[in-house]
This record gives sequence, structure tokens and C-alpha cells, in this order.
Amino acid sequence: MMTLLAELEQQAQQFYTQGDRENTLQICQQILAEDPEHAKALDMLSKEAMADKEYETAEQYLAVLVRLYPEDAAVEIKLGYAQEQQGKLDEALATYLCGYVRYPENPVIYLYLGYLYFLKGDEEKAAEIFSLGEGVDENILKAHLNLNLGEILRQRSKIAEQTVHEILTELHLNTIKGLDKGDDLKRIYNAVWPQVDVRDFDYKCEEQKPFLFYIPDLPAVPYFKREDLDWVSGIEASFDAVKKEVLENLDMDGDGKPYLPSDMALSGEDWDKIVGKIEWGSVHLYKQGKPNNEVIAKFPTVLKAMENIPLAIIDGNPSEIFISVLKPETKIPPHFGVANNVLTVHFPLVVPEGCGLRVGKDTYMQKEGEIIAFDDSYDHEAWNPSQKTRIVLIFEVWHPNLTENEKKAISATFEAREKWLVDRKVE
Repeated sequence: MMTLLAELEQQAQQFYTQGDRENTLQICQQILAEDPEHAKALDMLSKEAMADKEYETAEQYLAVLVRLYPEDAAVEIKLGYAQEQQGKLDEALATYLCGYVRYPENPVIYLYLGYLYFLKGDEEKAAEIFSLGEGVDENILKAHLNLNLGEILRQRSKIAEQTVHEILTELHLNTIKGLDKGDDLKRIYNAVWPQVDVRDFDYKCEEQKPFLFYIPDLPAVPYFKREDLDWVSGIEASFDAVKKEVLENLDMDGDGKPYLPSDMALSGEDWDKIVGKIEWGSVHLYKQGKPNNEVIAKFPTVLKAMENIPLAIIDGNPSEIFISVLKPETKIPPHFGVANNVLTVHFPLVVPEGCGLRVGKDTYMQKEGEIIAFDDSYDHEAWNPSQKTRIVLIFEVWHPNLTENEKKAISATFEAREKWLVDRKVE
């Protein structure tokens, strides 16, 4: 019988390759009569049934294949799709969830599972799942731009991207509306999250393009004079104590990390020298509002020096405070920062000769103990051409033009977004 099945399989494959549907089906049915679990015959029959939109028939064949090959994600997805096309949404959901449990590393399953929730009218849940898929493969929501992919996958990718963007835009708008401050928050309500916002907007300045959060109506100023910031003299007066504490307690081997993680999508000779490398290293006391308590304990003088500074706040904590270490002969290439609601402040502690910073069209040579406060949403770059290491304390302060209510609203929208990201789940 084995010889007969092998011959029949060969014939079926030849007919299938030639596009001879009638003979393909006939031979495959002969094979299944002898061996109901013959994988090749089941596969060809399921493909023909799917092509003819005979989804109930396809489901029968695919159910057997899933049982035979539980490790095959593609078969699981096809089974769910066949059920979905028959309107068996609950059954399709169960199949896709099973596929997710088996293959959480497969980004495609997130598109099909999220789309099922989209069909069921739960766009919030769909957006959660779609965005989790983006965490597995950062390109999955842009798959619709790849003309080499199948139409179904591209369609679902497009819906996924639109759904995620709509939900996150709505999250921002509802968060600001919920604060009920009337016209006081108009500028923040009109702020956009450039990577996901569905509203039309334009950057008002070619040199200023923050990629995470942008307030179009906020006055655009690349550099703020030290004498115009009333808190500068206080921290500059602490220079000797801060420098001493940092040099005594800085532990790059134990606490330091590359400022740019290795998975950061930046390329080019200068970027290659610092992405994922300690040539541009950092020791964070706070990062995205999250404290690094072990490091914080080492730098009480640093934090005391900042007591009267209008630090940007997330979740009740400073958004960002870190010690930046730039190795000799290292350059940070031109780039845009994340947001224009804050200023980035450099407090240079160790500055070898030639270290500089360009913000927009202006260049500044760094000096030890002298604050530089700038809007890093402008195109900017920095360099250390010397043979010694540059050490700078960097932190974020609120943009001076923001009101107290606006600051609270910005913190609220960042916190709402972070909560949404943390709370996402598939099941």
C-alpha cells in the first residue's frame, strides 16, 4: 500500500502543479480513502477548498492537519480563518487563542486574533493585541506596505495600524477632556503623538521634529539663555560638590549601560559606534519616570542640588536624570529628540577641550559647571574629539512657557499611555 500511496501522491502533485483541479481532487480523495490522515492530500484538498471559498470543507481538512501538526502555526491560522469566514467567530477566536498560546513569537497570529476582536466590535481589545504584535515584530503594522505579501495579511495589517492609531489618539483626547479645565488645556488637547496620531498636522519648523510628543502651539525656541532661567544659579553653585560626588561614585561597570540599546533602529558609521555600545554610556537615576533606587542612593548631593528645579514629572517622579559618559573621539550624530514639552539640560562636570553641542543652527562649546538648556526636539548633535572622557549630568525640565495646568495635563496623557501599554494582554 505504501508504494501505491507514494504513486498517488506523485500523481496528485503533478496535477496540482499543472492546475488540473478535477484530477487533483480525485486523486487526493483516493489517497484519503486509504489513509485518512495523509498530510499532503489534506493540505492540497484544504487549499483547493479555500480557493473555492468552500470554508466548511476546508475546516474539516485543516482540523485534521492541526491535530497532526500542532507545531505548525500556519495551519492553525488557516483553520481559524476558515471558521471565521463561516461566521463561526467564537470558534475562530478559540482557534486563534490556541495558536497564540502555542506560537506567541509569531507576529502574524496577533493580526488574525486582533482582527477577530475587531470583527466582534471590540476595537479596544483589538488595538491591544495588534500593538502587542508590534512588540514581537516592529514591522507588522506596516506589513500592508509590502506588496510582496498576500492580500489578506496586508489588509489586516492596515486595519491593525489604523485601529491602534485611532485608539491611542482617542486615549489622549479623552484624557485631556477628562481634566475639565476648559480653554486652559487647548494647547495640550491639540498636541499630537506623531507616530500614531490620526489627526492631520504639520511640524511648524523644519529643524524641530519631535517623534514622540509634539505641541504645535508651544513657542519654538532652540536654546534658552541661562539668565532667563531663575533656577540655574542654584545648581551651578553646587558644581564642586556634585562633581566630587559623581566622580567618587560613578560605576560604569556596575551601573552603566549603553545609552542606545542594541535594538535601536539607527544605522550609519557614527551610529554604529554608539548603538548598543558603552562609547556613549549612561547611569540613570530616573528613566521615563521610573527610579533606579540603587543608583539614587549613591548620589544624594546630586538630587539635593535639584530640589528647586522645575523637573519634568511622570508618575510623580522626575522624568529623566542621568549621568552621560561620552568616550574619547566619539560623536553623537544629528537627530531629533522625543518631545517639545521639556527642555534637556546639560550640567557639564568633566569637559575635555573641544567638546561641543549643536542645536538647530547654533553651536555651543561646553564648559564645566555652566548649564546649557535646550529643546532637544530640534535637530542636534554632540561630540568629544579629545583623548579624554566627557561626563555630563543631564536632566529634563518643563518648557518655561507651560502653565501648571498644562504640565499636569501632559503628565496625565503620558501616564494614561503608559498604563494602557502596561495593561495590554491577549487573553
